[in-house]
Amino acid sequence: MMNPEIYELHIALVENKPEIWRLFQVPASIPLRKLHKVIQRVMGWEDYHLYSFEKGGIVFGRPDPDFICDTVNDHGVSLYCLLKREGDQLTYTYDFGDNWQHQVTLQRILPDNPEMKHPLCLDGANACPPEDCGGHHGYSEYLEALLVPSHEQHEEYLAWRGPFDPAAFDLPAVNRALRRLKV
Repeated sequence: MMNPEIYELHIALVENKPEIWRLFQVPASIPLRKLHKVIQRVMGWEDYHLYSFEKGGIVFGRPDPDFICDTVNDHGVSLYCLLKREGDQLTYTYDFGDNWQHQVTLQRILPDNPEMKHPLCLDGANACPPEDCGGHHGYSEYLEALLVPSHEQHEEYLAWRGPFDPAAFDLPAVNRALRRLKV
């Protein structure tokens, strides 16, 4: 069943100061697996790692046949099955090693507007941490090393990823990446 509504979602990386967040819109009928792709683009992740969604103690994602777990296959689950009212939330976790947890909140339910292309990012703040930087602790160490030229790992981190601006957020670039998605 198609749901002709648009969900305006706020996503924020949990336990990060300053807050790394985005405000974006998707069709309410988007499957979670495609929502994962949208989140990767709006946040700035590179999609190298596993992910999951959690709502009400139920975990949705790609079950791993090599492990016994209670993960529900997210392929056929649409967003509107989990978020029904404004203010409803779910948790998105990316990279189980670094354990980047994101709080996703349904801000507004809007009628579909055929003139608008979705997904669409509306706003955001601050750059997403680089992949494989070691979670919150590793990210803090990475930033400190980049900011202090005399830090013993300054040159190593600069060579690893190049210059990094933790306050950067490029809305037009995010929307260009979203337009390339097949949602």
